[in-house]
Amino acid sequence: MNSIHSEIKLCQMMLSYMNLLSACICCLKPYAKTPAICPDCIELLRRLNCLGDKSLCVFSHDWRDFQSLGNYEGLLGHLIHQGKFEAKLGVLKQLAILFAEEVLTGYRDLDGLVIPVPMKTSRYLRRGYNQSAFLAKTIASRLGLQYTDKLVQHSGLARVQHKLNRKERSQNMRQAFFCKGKVPERVFVVDDVFTTGATARAMCHCLKAAGATHVEIWVLAKAE
Repeated sequence: MNSIHSEIKLCQMMLSYMNLLSACICCLKPYAKTPAICPDCIELLRRLNCLGDKSLCVFSHDWRDFQSLGNYEGLLGHLIHQGKFEAKLGVLKQLAILFAEEVLTGYRDLDGLVIPVPMKTSRYLRRGYNQSAFLAKTIASRLGLQYTDKLVQHSGLARVQHKLNRKERSQNMRQAFFCKGKVPERVFVVDDVFTTGATARAMCHCLKAAGATHVEIWVLAKAE
């Protein structure tokens, strides 16, 4: 009898575990397309974080176009923080897929090379992954675009950005990146969060010096 109860309890635990695996990454409610974000949470993101809102675009002479999934706050900000600082790459993957589906559906002529913002080697060794590279690779795969993280490298000269103010960020990024060879004319630069634009501008200058003529900035979120 005890054996039967044990088996029943084990089955219940397995079912509970399976339900957790088949759950929305935001609300944790059962959702068949897992791991993913359920329609209710996508609608919540759309209302609270201006999902795919073109008004979030940042105009600059440095890049041709700018695409952002939403505002860096609330639910979207929480998910990005989880993926970036808590190594929840499954969350980043779903945000990258959502970016591809929600923001880039309007492109008719989608062709070019996807490049992530590189990370300083010492920081990469501490963290174990580059969230921008993970996002870029996922987005490129979803859209059928070429991807590489070899063309642009971090010089190691720049400090961590999030501790600096706007002026310090701009000065800090001037010599942050270098290109290893010629790059194609059209390039899509992927990063997690756009704050002051210092990183994006530094990447644009680096890529244009190496042959790019059409550089677009793709980010998960735009910070105020």
